Amino acid sequence: MKIDLKNYVLTVVLGIPGAASAQTVLTNVTYICAGEHIFIDYCDKSEADTARCAIAHPEKLYNGGLTFTYDTKGNVRKLLSTCVQPTAEEIAREAAFEKRVKDQQDAAQKKNLAGMASARSFAPPPPTQLEREQGEIRECIEAGREPTTCMGETMSKSLQGMMAEVNPAMAKTMANEHPAGLYLTGVYKGGNFTANFGQDGVSVSCRDLVPEGHSYTVQMNGNRAVVNIQAQPQPFSLTFRPDGTLMGPATIDLKGNIVAGYSTQWKINSSTNIPYAESTPILRATTQRCEIGGLKGSTSGPQTTVTMTMDLLDPGSTKVIPSGLRVNGQYFGIAGFAIKFHTDAAVVRCGAASVAHDYRMVQQDNQLLLELKDTAHPIVLAYRSDGTLAGAGPIQVNGRKIVGKKENGDLIFAPQNAACTMGVLSAQSVH
Repeated sequence: MKIDLKNYVLTVVLGIPGAASAQTVLTNVTYICAGEHIFIDYCDKSEADTARCAIAHPEKLYNGGLTFTYDTKGNVRKLLSTCVQPTAEEIAREAAFEKRVKDQQDAAQKKNLAGMASARSFAPPPPTQLEREQGEIRECIEAGREPTTCMGETMSKSLQGMMAEVNPAMAKTMANEHPAGLYLTGVYKGGNFTANFGQDGVSVSCRDLVPEGHSYTVQMNGNRAVVNIQAQPQPFSLTFRPDGTLMGPATIDLKGNIVAGYSTQWKINSSTNIPYAESTPILRATTQRCEIGGLKGSTSGPQTTVTMTMDLLDPGSTKVIPSGLRVNGQYFGIAGFAIKFHTDAAVVRCGAASVAHDYRMVQQDNQLLLELKDTAHPIVLAYRSDGTLAGAGPIQVNGRKIVGKKENGDLIFAPQNAACTMGVLSAQSVH
């Protein structure tokens, strides 16, 4: 405890006993009270009169040890004001001792802080945005995907980041966020009904109805995939069949709009100053009877933001996605085994090795299967009713890594292989 020098001067040097009653009680210095030597071992930090203090009696031993009594700080102050006060030398000695202890504590704390700062200085700095993007492109190319596809995905993420600072609403649209699970791609036609599926929704039409967008989900009914379309006046369902077609009800009523006519407006071309006519359809709400039955799918081409970025990099390089069920998300198994689904491929990872595969979803008997196209060892996993993937046995992932570059700019690869066990994989969403 620190020595209050002002209190010492008032009580000892100037001989004003009453001054001590309002000041801090000195500890570990000797007082002589009614002929008995005592010292205050400790007091509560509170300066309230009700705070407790321990009084040591070195001249009253009990079983070879000191005897202690306890009292309130108010009573201790009153007692000490009647006692012979400790000498200036004793107070100075105690103050010097407390200073040495504090200096040692401060030095130890300073040393610890310096050690922590030194440890931080040796830690590698976090990667920059450019380094992260380069790493993503490198991993994507090592997996065997097209370089333009890899660059397109990374550029799309960068554009989203920049757009988020300028226009958060547009950035959210560009982010193309979707939950993990199943979705459909392709144009499905049957009877007088057409449905154009993508990750963001489905556009449906029949007879004279103008194509109109609706939300939809793909859910598992047992081990079969069922597509639920939120149309009006009533939602309806389509079942995914082993031959890749969709089977729906024979007929449904579908609410929508037909073109009842056109309105024409004359406008002036701002570049040529030449007038031109612009026609706008006039829509009228109606409900029509649609024939569905079996729907056969065909590709509608890629529809994603990534595709648009890829087109800018290399027009014509875009991979056509076949119609049918697709998977979104990243699925994690045990001991480093995982599958990440992209619009164009499924990347299988085992430890540091990864390979991109084309894939398809097949309804076989009472199971929905994921078939990864691998020329050496075809990979088949079951897509289960709880949304997990399940495979059996070991899997060999024969990947590659970039080890250099030729004079003409072509990359040099070396094998990077690993073995894992498939087991059960659970999903996380991919943005």
